[in-house]
Amino acid sequence: MSKDLAIIKKLEQQLGIKFEARFSEFSEFSEVTDRFRFCVQYKLNDAEQVIKLRLRGLLKNLQEVPFEIVQLKNLQQLDLGYNEINTWPVEMAKLENLQQLDLSYNKLSVWPIEMAKLENLQLLNLESTQLSVWPVEMDNLTNLQLLDLSYNELSVWPVEMANLTNLKQLYLTDNQLHVWPVEMAKLENLQQLYLDDNRLNIWPVAMAKLENLQQLDLGGNQLSVWPVEMAKLENLQLLDLSFNQLNIWPVEMAKLENLQQLYLGKNQLSVWPVEMANLVNLQQLSLSDNQLSVWPVEMANLVNLQLLFLGDNQLSVWPVEMANLVNLRWLELSRNQLSIWPVEMANLVNLQDLYLSENQLGVWPVEMANLVNLQRLDLGKNQLSSWPVEMAKLKNLQKLNLSKNQLSSWPVEMPIEISSTYW
Repeated sequence: MSKDLAIIKKLEQQLGIKFEARFSEFSEFSEVTDRFRFCVQYKLNDAEQVIKLRLRGLLKNLQEVPFEIVQLKNLQQLDLGYNEINTWPVEMAKLENLQQLDLSYNKLSVWPIEMAKLENLQLLNLESTQLSVWPVEMDNLTNLQLLDLSYNELSVWPVEMANLTNLKQLYLTDNQLHVWPVEMAKLENLQQLYLDDNRLNIWPVAMAKLENLQQLDLGGNQLSVWPVEMAKLENLQLLDLSFNQLNIWPVEMAKLENLQQLYLGKNQLSVWPVEMANLVNLQQLSLSDNQLSVWPVEMANLVNLQLLFLGDNQLSVWPVEMANLVNLRWLELSRNQLSIWPVEMANLVNLQDLYLSENQLGVWPVEMANLVNLQRLDLGKNQLSSWPVEMAKLKNLQKLNLSKNQLSSWPVEMPIEISSTYW
């Protein structure tokens, strides 16, 4: 029996588990590990070398790292996520062939500086591990491509991390960062950057140099100004700035022509620039809970839009031109001041969800019976006094809310099986 195989057998006895063994004809370890909590993978035609090991979800049954793992010198991928490991041994720095390390959802609290020796590391997941300090020495991990430190307690991000120039994905969601160093503009290969739910109040204009950035999430911070220079991020596909304090949206952002998802809910925007009609690749747009009183007719150019959120604003008119948004599947306009719903909206035949509660609608057009794909319709808290019998044609309708209107009768033609129906 080979040394590595003996170690695996010992781990099975020690932890009371059984590994699912595979050889490395699988190009990706995930093809195996997605199905098994405990998995070991050997080098093809060579059972003497364990190259991938997964010990996931043992919780209280794994509070200390088995020392035997250190002896697996050929290990390339190690997954110990969802346990209750409270200390990461410095000896783990001897695993010099390690390329991927997942320790998410453990109780480490401290990350040893010795781990800077893992120079071949490409993926490091330390999500939700109670870390409060990130050692500057980690700038030595120059081959790192993915780093996840989400849901920790970091208050400072070391400027030295600018040396991680091969980094493509960086996740720092839900920490306590107050400042984002301008030096991070050197991460020229960065494609995904998640800094949502931190405490940032300034976004450095230098970040406009991240020309390869495709996803940027800054939701849940304290930003009051969005730099016009960010219009240079021409490869951006997703931008989340929801739950901030923005009161102006720069017209220059109309240059982000590759943008597909834009989230600006829970800000203080009172004007939506007509120039945004240039974002023709936009599929999802959220502007809920702002202070918009006018919706520009030019937005009818956003013909690829599928989800549109405009609830909790001050809109009194919904432009008939919006009937051009034929790919729309979800439309949220609750808690506005709409008194008329244009009959032209019957053209939105792909609509599945329509939310118009807490407006001032007095009439519901019979033409809406053409919305044959509609599944959920919310018209609660309006001023409707009658309900068109034609709406019985909506065979796909599953949920209908008409509560707190002024209906005096209900058409017998309406199917009684619609759930959550109130009138």
